[in-house]
Amino acid sequence: MAQPASLLTPFQLTVTDSLLHNQGISVNAQFVTKMATFNNLPYITALTDAIAAATSPGAQLSPTIYPELYSLGSGNCAALGDSIPVHTGNIAYPGNVLFGNLLLATAYSYMGQGPSGGAKNLSIFCQGFGALVGYNGITNNFINSAVNSQNYLGGTYTNADNMVSGGITSVNICTAQWGNDLAKLGGLIDLNNLDELGTPLALVQQLASLGGITPDIALYFTNAGVSADVVVNLASPTVNASDADQKAMYAAMTQITGTPLSQILKIMGITTTNINTMADLLNPYKIFPTSFQTLTVTGTNGVSQNIYTNPDGTVNSTLNQYLPKIALSSLS
Repeated sequence: MAQPASLLTPFQLTVTDSLLHNQGISVNAQFVTKMATFNNLPYITALTDAIAAATSPGAQLSPTIYPELYSLGSGNCAALGDSIPVHTGNIAYPGNVLFGNLLLATAYSYMGQGPSGGAKNLSIFCQGFGALVGYNGITNNFINSAVNSQNYLGGTYTNADNMVSGGITSVNICTAQWGNDLAKLGGLIDLNNLDELGTPLALVQQLASLGGITPDIALYFTNAGVSADVVVNLASPTVNASDADQKAMYAAMTQITGTPLSQILKIMGITTTNINTMADLLNPYKIFPTSFQTLTVTGTNGVSQNIYTNPDGTVNSTLNQYLPKIALSSLS
């Protein structure tokens, strides 16, 4: 059976062969040369000779003095004593070791060599390198995700809450309370006609789609001055109403209470309390009694603000500066 083509390039195979034979990668030769030059400086040679003498049999150097040979000048000019510089943090450097030797030993250990550079075993380097590459890939994914989240989808969602909720929290951060309020509204809101949400005509059209217009509503509208063409066609999904007609419809809704209102609430399946007139069904303060204070809107300045400022339902006056005029128009 034919073998599939290798996924490794000739260069990768050559590199792998060199690693398996402990060749092809070593401690930087220039670094080793510079360290040798440093260790042959007169004052460093004198220091290493003193340390060797202090550790020889019969040495008279006090055990309290001997460790200080490894920290000469560490607080002023560590290089003059080949000592480890004063440092902060959680790094624990070994005691009784000169800094130059520590650097060389560290470099050799990365190559799987002994402290003096002998017995190279590059499999140790490969293990460490593989672990670093894996760690780099994992952490970069998290870092990139955190960075990308700042402008994910070009600002479609303003923050992580809105991204997770599909934009729901950009309208109301208290999703539990708002959800409970929405559940009690039954079929009040037509999700296919959200652009007209809050207008008298949209409310009447939704009522018509659920159970029809009661005679009482037509009578109230006629008495309020709604044009005959609109009244006759209230049940039509294509009926159009001028601003004047919608203003008259709203005025009529403020007068619809008692039995006619109860019939409307029953048809729509609304169980929200304190709905006193049909016009209340157009008032967020009334239809969202437990969550209206956290209703928000994003203005033309890109800043989200609360629509209401207190438990009494006072509308935030600063919205006048940042909302389009069409959003601020009123039929009442």
